Amino acid sequence: MLKKFLSGLGLLLALNLLIKPIWIFGIDRTVQNITGSDYGFYYSIFNLSIIFSIFLDLGITGFNNRQVSQNNDLLKAHFSGMLVVKLMLSVLYAVIIIAVGYIIGYNHRQMHMLCYLGIIQFLASLILFLRSNISALLLFKTESLFSVLDKLLMIFICSVLIWGHVLKGSFFIERFVYAQLLAYVVTAVLAFLVVLHHSPGIRFKVEPGFSKTVIKNGLPFAILMILMLFYSRLDSVMLERMLPDGIKQVAIYANAFRLLEAFNVLPYLFSILLLPLYAKMLSERIDVSSLVRVSMSLLFPFAFMVAMVSLFYSKELMGLLYVNHIEQSAQVFSVLMFSFVSISIMFIFGSLLTANGSMRILNRILIFALVINVVLNLVLIPPYKALGATWAGVITQGLVAISEMIIAIRIIPVKMGRKFIPALLIFGLLIGSFTYLARYVPVNWMIQIVIISVVGSLLVLALRLIDFKTIRLLYTE
Repeated sequence: MLKKFLSGLGLLLALNLLIKPIWIFGIDRTVQNITGSDYGFYYSIFNLSIIFSIFLDLGITGFNNRQVSQNNDLLKAHFSGMLVVKLMLSVLYAVIIIAVGYIIGYNHRQMHMLCYLGIIQFLASLILFLRSNISALLLFKTESLFSVLDKLLMIFICSVLIWGHVLKGSFFIERFVYAQLLAYVVTAVLAFLVVLHHSPGIRFKVEPGFSKTVIKNGLPFAILMILMLFYSRLDSVMLERMLPDGIKQVAIYANAFRLLEAFNVLPYLFSILLLPLYAKMLSERIDVSSLVRVSMSLLFPFAFMVAMVSLFYSKELMGLLYVNHIEQSAQVFSVLMFSFVSISIMFIFGSLLTANGSMRILNRILIFALVINVVLNLVLIPPYKALGATWAGVITQGLVAISEMIIAIRIIPVKMGRKFIPALLIFGLLIGSFTYLARYVPVNWMIQIVIISVVGSLLVLALRLIDFKTIRLLYTE
């Protein structure tokens, strides 16, 4: 079973690392360069649609995955009831986003865009639900393919529209949205057919009592996701609404955020393996300290190197990727990538608290984070614009990461060891100093970054942050 899971995870990592960078840096970046400030118009509305997308799920996907994993026969019994709940929630979601759009003063074009993006969010949520059934049936390779199918289709469709000269006129942002809509429709239909193929005899019926039970069980996870989405996505909406040049500022922010989003794929995929391992070890009362240390040893040094390179090479990286707002985007990017360090820590300790069932504690942390984030944005956005929103996000993410780490260490408990944290701090100090000095090495800046990566890897080994014996023991067991 474990071998099958790990092989599926290996395919998941390989496909995501192959397809998603092409989407992010090849297609999405090209669209932003072509459409300019119109991308900021799209991006702010896109984030608003994501903020409320939790109402499309309310924890149903996570609850379903656990139930069907334990008993595959429950798929036939639960599938129709859960699908009905999701359709009901889609109506609630539509009412909410349209109401919010009117309240904050969206014009006709913005409301038109919001409606299409709302449909896309519904399809994305439906695909995740269908994928949860596929993975619960232990069809890991099939699930891995569906994890990138929508992006693969969008790469093909957008490539034809941008470079195929099949349409008259320039490529405007609405065409980008229509391409996404088509890709999600195809993916959802295919995922639905796969579920039906592996579970013949599914009957569709409305069960009000079952629907209430599903929503009740998923509510703690839904609250957690609502809070995470609000404090992590609210900044771009506030930028667009608070400033006269809000669309431009969102476009600047989006330039930098794209790289952060790309790097966040790595700790997210890493957490897919972490969460079940934590849960298994905690249920069997096995000390998780070694696994936590290994996770920190793998993620923290990489994340900190990325942050330092982003700090000192922001202009070069932004100039390489974009043609608009390079100077302002570089300022934002040099600060924003420190969030990657915090997010990596949050994936490690947040997953641990989730596996431990500490949902109330996590929700309290995120309520605090949301309040802090809103206050900081209100204070920093007017004078500093996109850079102010960036600082608000970095401070908030840092506070959440530290809080989750301290609480997890205390209540699990986790033994980090006397030398481990000092070794991480020494690594940070040394690689930060070396990255600063590497700029003066008389070679191309890309070669300088390669040298920094090599030195960072050697430092990890020299400080014994990675214990290969522990890693081999953990995965052998």
